[in-house]
Amino acid sequence: VRKHFEDIPGGETPPVVNLQEPLQHEEKRRHWYDAFAPLPAWMCAYHVPQKGTDEHYALELAEKILFDGESSRMYRRLVQEEQLVVHLYGGLDGKHGPGTMIMFAQIKPVEAAAQVEAVIAEEVEKLLREPISERELQKIKNQFKMEFASKLEKVYYKSEMLCHYTMMFDDPGLINKEIERYDSISEADVKNAIAKWIKPTNRSVVEVYPATEKTKNEYVPNI
Repeated sequence: VRKHFEDIPGGETPPVVNLQEPLQHEEKRRHWYDAFAPLPAWMCAYHVPQKGTDEHYALELAEKILFDGESSRMYRRLVQEEQLVVHLYGGLDGKHGPGTMIMFAQIKPVEAAAQVEAVIAEEVEKLLREPISERELQKIKNQFKMEFASKLEKVYYKSEMLCHYTMMFDDPGLINKEIERYDSISEADVKNAIAKWIKPTNRSVVEVYPATEKTKNEYVPNI
């Protein structure tokens, strides 16, 4: 790095950008008729705190419990048991400032959008109200450890993570503390984060339907 880049003069430091967002106090919902959609879909986005906060780590654990892999709660319920969706996704973005938690389901029966939404709401509520077993919580933490450790074995991912921690937090040494942060999250932390952020008043929902010539590329408010 010194050999090839040290002689290049640095540019001016960019001004600090205010990334704060107003809180959302009511659900926003739209129907979208898409000419390229082969199947209907349901998607929503919740506002969440920025990466690096304890609540973001707690929500990452919640997202993995709900959506990560074929043993996740949403996959077992929506794909295996009730066979309502053909594709399912949930995840958090990681960027400067507040982020989002996305949930997406591509629905097999055309008429099942409301049913899929009800199941997702039920599983979120169950995660909030019922105990999370120590085995399930530890399994998720072990997945984070495995994924993180496997990245550290590769020079590319190691350098990418060092750049990430430097850019996001001005501290590349955080690479040595990441696993500890996940390990420190308790069941109560997960439930508190869900109660605060994963609620209908804090989300925007889009229902996607295959378009006819009449409805193609139209936004229609949900009534």
